[in-house]
Amino acid sequence: MIEPGKVPYEAELDGSLESMQEAVGGGIEGYYPYAEPVAIVCNDEGKINGLALNRAIYNEDGEMIEIMAGTFFMAGLGEESFTDLPDYFMEQYKEQFKYPEKFYRLAGEIVAVKQPLPPEEKQQPAPVMEEPDVDDIRLDDTTDLAFDLDEFFRQNSGAYADLYPDSHAEKERMADELLSGDTGKIRMRLAAFEQEEHMEGETAPLLARISSYEKEYGISAYSIYQLDLSDNADNLR
Repeated sequence: MIEPGKVPYEAELDGSLESMQEAVGGGIEGYYPYAEPVAIVCNDEGKINGLALNRAIYNEDGEMIEIMAGTFFMAGLGEESFTDLPDYFMEQYKEQFKYPEKFYRLAGEIVAVKQPLPPEEKQQPAPVMEEPDVDDIRLDDTTDLAFDLDEFFRQNSGAYADLYPDSHAEKERMADELLSGDTGKIRMRLAAFEQEEHMEGETAPLLARISSYEKEYGISAYSIYQLDLSDNADNLR
């Protein structure tokens, strides 16, 4: 949750429309300026109603493209609605929006000036870190690996991107395979892909991560799914 003049903080909503409307103080609107599967959920009439300007949004070239007005929060994207924000995105956007901002007009342009952290944030003692739950750790590891696998396929094969245009759905599918222990299917896909695209050795880092994942979570890939390198690489599923 990001409020004007405050440091971002984690908040739990029950997923209902009412809880989201209460969080932003009115009707909600999703804004999608980033390549990652995340949304900025904000008040849909924040500027019209004169809510306090909050944070600037920049594109990949560092150009300001939007100024958020009023409280907003970051959410993950599910198939049909907003969902929980993965931990790695949580930390990324907490750092990105860490400093409150004030806005000024200079030479006909609006500039954002980062402000010092509020005193209570500076003086706040470091929180006592709880031991993370094993299931949470595996979910984080799974999500990270599925994300990198999909990005590898997508960046190295136009055919893959055409065949599976919904990146978020593919990441979820591979995450499900990892969680269910079907790592052999992913190994076969990587082997076929390497053979078809003539990328000898390029998949080694991902295969090493899969091996570490199998060892960490007690998965025996070869007993679950026998690899067959003669399979057609076009069938990436």
